[in-house]
Amino acid sequence: MCLLEFIDLPAQGFKDADRAASRGIIHGNIVTSVQVLLEQASNLGHEVEATDAAERAKGFDPERELDEEDGAAVKALWEDAGI
Repeated sequence: MCLLEFIDLPAQGFKDADRAASRGIIHGNIVTSVQVLLEQASNLGHEVEATDAAERAKGFDPERELDEEDGAAVKALWEDAGI
Protein backbone atom coordinates (compact mmCIF):
# COMPACT_ATOMS: atom_id res chain seq x y z
CA MET A 1 0.00 0.00 0.00
CA CYS A 2 1.34 3.41 -0.99
CA LEU A 3 1.71 6.28 1.50
CA LEU A 4 -0.25 8.53 -0.85
CA GLU A 5 -3.27 6.32 -0.41
CA PHE A 6 -3.48 7.56 3.19
CA ILE A 7 -3.44 11.26 2.25
CA ASP A 8 -6.83 12.75 1.51
CA LEU A 9 -6.26 15.53 -1.02
CA PRO A 10 -9.30 17.69 -1.65
CA ALA A 11 -10.37 17.73 -5.30
CA GLN A 12 -11.12 21.46 -5.16
CA GLY A 13 -7.69 22.33 -3.76
CA PHE A 14 -6.55 23.45 -0.36
CA LYS A 15 -8.14 26.14 1.79
CA ASP A 16 -6.18 29.37 2.26
CA ALA A 17 -5.66 28.59 5.96
CA ASP A 18 -4.22 25.17 5.12
CA ARG A 19 -1.86 26.70 2.56
CA ALA A 20 -0.73 29.37 5.02
CA ALA A 21 -0.08 26.75 7.69
CA SER A 22 2.03 24.65 5.31
CA ARG A 23 3.99 27.49 3.72
CA GLY A 24 6.75 27.63 6.36
CA ILE A 25 7.21 23.86 6.28
CA ILE A 26 7.52 23.86 2.51
CA HIS A 27 10.01 26.73 2.54
CA GLY A 28 12.06 24.95 5.21
CA ASN A 29 12.07 21.76 3.15
CA ILE A 30 13.26 23.67 0.08
CA VAL A 31 16.06 25.34 2.05
CA THR A 32 17.25 22.09 3.61
CA SER A 33 17.09 20.21 0.30
CA VAL A 34 19.03 22.84 -1.64
CA GLN A 35 21.71 22.98 1.03
CA VAL A 36 22.05 19.18 1.05
CA LEU A 37 22.32 19.16 -2.76
CA LEU A 38 25.09 21.77 -2.62
CA GLU A 39 26.96 19.82 0.05
CA GLN A 40 26.72 16.55 -1.83
CA ALA A 41 27.70 18.16 -5.15
CA SER A 42 30.84 19.37 -3.42
CA ASN A 43 31.48 15.96 -1.82
CA LEU A 44 31.17 14.29 -5.24
CA GLY A 45 33.45 16.82 -6.92
CA HIS A 46 30.73 18.33 -9.09
CA GLU A 47 31.34 21.88 -10.22
CA VAL A 48 28.41 24.23 -9.64
CA GLU A 49 28.51 27.04 -12.18
CA ALA A 50 25.80 29.17 -10.53
CA THR A 51 28.23 30.37 -7.85
CA ASP A 52 26.21 33.46 -6.85
CA ALA A 53 23.09 31.34 -6.41
CA ALA A 54 25.07 28.75 -4.44
CA GLU A 55 26.46 31.36 -2.05
CA ARG A 56 23.00 32.81 -1.53
CA ALA A 57 21.51 29.37 -0.86
CA LYS A 58 24.22 28.47 1.64
CA GLY A 59 23.04 31.44 3.71
CA PHE A 60 19.35 30.49 3.63
CA ASP A 61 17.68 30.28 7.03
CA PRO A 62 15.08 27.48 7.20
CA GLU A 63 13.03 29.63 9.59
CA ARG A 64 12.79 32.57 7.17
CA GLU A 65 10.38 32.70 4.27
CA LEU A 66 11.95 32.69 0.83
CA ASP A 67 11.61 35.79 -1.34
CA GLU A 68 11.73 36.18 -5.13
CA GLU A 69 15.51 36.48 -5.21
CA ASP A 70 15.80 33.30 -3.16
CA GLY A 71 13.43 31.59 -5.58
CA ALA A 72 15.57 32.71 -8.51
CA ALA A 73 18.64 31.25 -6.77
CA VAL A 74 16.87 27.92 -6.20
CA LYS A 75 15.78 27.86 -9.85
CA ALA A 76 19.33 28.62 -11.06
CA LEU A 77 20.71 25.80 -8.93
CA TRP A 78 18.03 23.36 -10.06
CA GLU A 79 19.02 24.07 -13.68
CA ASP A 80 22.77 23.81 -12.94
CA ALA A 81 24.41 20.68 -14.34
CA GLY A 82 26.56 20.37 -11.19
CA ILE A 83 23.48 19.81 -9.09
